[in-house]
Amino acid sequence: MKRLNTPFGDISIKINDKEISYEYKKCTNDRSCPNLLGRYLIEITSKPTGKEYSITCEITTNQFLKSEIESGEMLECIGFYGEERRKLSIGAYGECWGYVEGRPMETRNDYDIEYKPDGLSYLVLKETRTDKYYFAISWIDDVGYEDPISSDEHDRGVETWFGSDPTMLI
Repeated sequence: MKRLNTPFGDISIKINDKEISYEYKKCTNDRSCPNLLGRYLIEITSKPTGKEYSITCEITTNQFLKSEIESGEMLECIGFYGEERRKLSIGAYGECWGYVEGRPMETRNDYDIEYKPDGLSYLVLKETRTDKYYFAISWIDDVGYEDPISSDEHDRGVETWFGSDPTMLI
């Protein structure tokens, strides 16, 4: 099975914990993320079934990765910091701020997104009508977990946040 290979390991896509084949598209860097070493978009088409299920994007790795949630408006993003001062982020289109009586609130999407130890999952709900789901993956070097965020100069770490925003790539 073909997978996107990253410095952190391969990217696996699963529907309900069963790995599926997928295609990925290499994307160009722009002025918000000029130093990225890799930037890719994965589009998954999945017709709603009226039943709940998950679509997960995760790194298959055998190294310990520190992670940090890096969400934004209509962007759920998780950043991973690994060996040799590298950082990788996975982004998904959408947002969820919580639940009221078991239903997502304050969202513009008809699905939920869940953070996983090694990635992100779209949670397709019974009432979901959306049939396209996007994951954006990007990575950079010379960024460490303990690095301070500087307002005086360009912060390299934020480049994966911009690079992993699917709305910038679709």
